[in-house]
Amino acid sequence: MPSPYTAFGAKNYYDLFVLWFTVVDPKVVDPVGLRYVTRNFGTLLVESLPPRVDIRSALRADHYDAPTFDDSPPPEVSFRNALEGWRDEVGNECSHGWVEPIPQQDHVKPHEMHNRVHLWVAGISKVPGIKDPVPGTIANNTSPNDPVFFLHHANVDRIWQSWMARRGRVYAPRSGFRAGQNLNDPMTPFASFDRTATPASQLEISKLDYRYERPEPGSREGGGRPVSAETAARPPALRFNCLLQ
Repeated sequence: MPSPYTAFGAKNYYDLFVLWFTVVDPKVVDPVGLRYVTRNFGTLLVESLPPRVDIRSALRADHYDAPTFDDSPPPEVSFRNALEGWRDEVGNECSHGWVEPIPQQDHVKPHEMHNRVHLWVAGISKVPGIKDPVPGTIANNTSPNDPVFFLHHANVDRIWQSWMARRGRVYAPRSGFRAGQNLNDPMTPFASFDRTATPASQLEISKLDYRYERPEPGSREGGGRPVSAETAARPPALRFNCLLQ
């Protein structure tokens, strides 16, 4: 009699709780080529998740972004940079297979907001076959291998939508910057199969057929009155697609 677990592609009960993946990082980043998710909360560079005050601070930024449209604009000016999380940087460099920010001289580089979540969830772990601890899955270039990646980035998008509800559906740079980063540029790698995937196409999520039940307090729901802190904190009502009933 066949095992009931074969319907899920598993050989036994325990395999149902292991997420295996085939896309791995370069050896210089992940020498053992791990094919399973690793996490060790709060053991890599950061000791806690971002506090809510960071979200409130980011939402106060007047501009989506500012020249030079990289890691250097201060977070109080550039919402994009505040949400991304680098602080006091002067540019990027390639280091051991990673794109790393270059900190200002005599400054200890902090990691905040989006980046801080990646590092806190990942941590570092000892794994068989390698002497030194390795970063968790979500800290690598192949971070989407960890399902937490999608939960995290959905929240990043929610915060962005909350900012646009306050400031308008604006984006920068509009033109004249690197290919793929201007408002109407096809975005890599999506342009290889859909050239309509541009930053402009992501500004109005109602056209993408989804919305957030709980925007940040102070945002305007559907262009109407601002959402109160009580409404934002209230659990959303359950809704079901009628086609699934």
